[in-house]
Amino acid sequence: MASWAIATTCRECVEVVLAFVAHHLEAGVGEIHLFFDDPDDPAYDWVAGVERVSAHRCDAAHWAALQGGRPERHQRRQSENAARAKAATSCAWIGHIDIDEFIDNVGPFSEVLDRVAPEAEALRLYPCERIFTKPPPRDGVVFEGMFKRRMPQRLARQIFGARGDLLHRGFQGHANGKTFLRSVSEAKLHIHNARLPGGKPAVYAKDSGEDAHLLHFFPFGYPAWREKYSRRICVPGVLEGLHPREQEKFRLYAATEAAGEAAVWDLFLELSYFDRQRLRRLRDGGCLHLSELDLRGAVRRVFGPEAPLPLQGPLDDPPEKLLADLRKPGWLTWLLPR
Repeated sequence: MASWAIATTCRECVEVVLAFVAHHLEAGVGEIHLFFDDPDDPAYDWVAGVERVSAHRCDAAHWAALQGGRPERHQRRQSENAARAKAATSCAWIGHIDIDEFIDNVGPFSEVLDRVAPEAEALRLYPCERIFTKPPPRDGVVFEGMFKRRMPQRLARQIFGARGDLLHRGFQGHANGKTFLRSVSEAKLHIHNARLPGGKPAVYAKDSGEDAHLLHFFPFGYPAWREKYSRRICVPGVLEGLHPREQEKFRLYAATEAAGEAAVWDLFLELSYFDRQRLRRLRDGGCLHLSELDLRGAVRRVFGPEAPLPLQGPLDDPPEKLLADLRKPGWLTWLLPR
């Protein structure tokens, strides 16, 4: 079966980093190349030395070989780190994903890669974006929840009303997906795509396959959601480089933030929380995605009982029982009365 690696530039809390590493190790990854944007990140000590993990502190020495030193924009730092990982990997494939993205473990990902046509040098994994079925705590990292698939704009308008026009394919985060590339390819991995020298796109597989998804925890919780929006409106030049629709979305957040904390919380719920009516529309539109994730168990198995664990979600029942109930005939009818 095809071997695969992932490259990630991260700046996240320890709980997230450990969950990311543990999940992908158990999913069969051959190599994890972690680049710590903060060279003093405490998560480094947890993962350094773990089998199949290459941990790098992005300090002055790390950037010394790059002309101009450490890039100011994080997108450039990510791309440069992905290039280093691609040059170093011994795996047949390498993907460039973020620390809040988890490959869905419906089946061995190696088998998905084995089915890629020989003439294709790249595979795109499309995202599923997390939703909250109950308002989450106002602090902490929350992993449990369901996911929504990319949706037609008409469905986004049905679910989000006028806000739906600000959300491409119904997503707050990206809907473009991320790239896995054959390591022998001359193409360079960028944020979402891979390009050959001269700028020509890599040759992609014609379809991503419905048996592989990228679970995007956008957001992990309320604090992470606030930080993502605030960072983009505070860093000079970031908004100008975005699509006009994206600019409008972040301007909405900026105006809401100026109105006070209560208004910000209400906007978070408006964009992230799915009540029964929204879930019914999502299900009927074929865009509700369920996935079995045992991230707390994976962290314990890989890092031991003393490792920091992500918070359990704000569900009445544990996720295992919720997922079991979802498979029972009639459960969705009970949850989502017509």
